[in-house]
Amino acid sequence: MMIKPVSLACGHSGCMKCLHSIVSLADNARSNTAPCPVCRKTFHRDLLHLNVSLSALTRNLAMHCGNSGCVWKGTLEHAQDHGKGCPKAVVKCPNVGCHHSSLREDMDAHSNSCEKALVDCPGCRNEVARSHLAEHQRRKCFYSKIDCLLGCGTKLPRMVISPGNENETKIASTHKNERGKDVGV
Repeated sequence: MMIKPVSLACGHSGCMKCLHSIVSLADNARSNTAPCPVCRKTFHRDLLHLNVSLSALTRNLAMHCGNSGCVWKGTLEHAQDHGKGCPKAVVKCPNVGCHHSSLREDMDAHSNSCEKALVDCPGCRNEVARSHLAEHQRRKCFYSKIDCLLGCGTKLPRMVISPGNENETKIASTHKNERGKDVGV
């Protein structure tokens, strides 16, 4: 289907995108020329101009969606817009590393549980893949609460009590256990 029809000097017509591809793949692509697919007469890429009459005809051609289960009908002019949002189109998950494909109308359900989706860590607010969030919170996030190293049962942010923290002695000397007594070092 000629979405942007152009006319060649030889009188034949074709789709602008297709003819540009032919020039790119031609043996003499450096010279921006290629042979007409019908009569083999050479044409130049820079001489491809929209054929206004053909464009008006093709723009109003009746179309229907080719995706299984879709009942959309319209004109060629609107077909591309429909294709970008057709609920019956098979689409790939947009998350890096995920190979899941489903109908566009079902992708939200997958996205809400995709292990490759980036989610905000509740502690540090950094984006982390859902599949790595638990590990991030257990080992890396300085804002995740972990058990106090003194064994009192209190949960404190890792940044406060991480091993080697220069404030560890100060925290330990002032941290109170559940009974309100100071826990000394």
